[in-house]
Amino acid sequence: MGQEPSLLTRNEQYSRLHLAVLDHKREVLQRLRREGTIDDAVARQIQTQLDIEELRLTGVEPLD
Repeated sequence: MGQEPSLLTRNEQYSRLHLAVLDHKREVLQRLRREGTIDDAVARQIQTQLDIEELRLTGVEPLD
């Protein structure tokens, strides 16, 4: 049988995949803003949430 990836490898893969999803969400957010589907205030709120999620994934603590 094949060797299972280590827990660290799986966590790294999860983090990379999650970061790629966040990048895609940012691209969609920018497109929606350009198209006028959402306004600046909503875009800023969503961007802030995406930034916080990225900080949690990368292990960096946000400043208050």
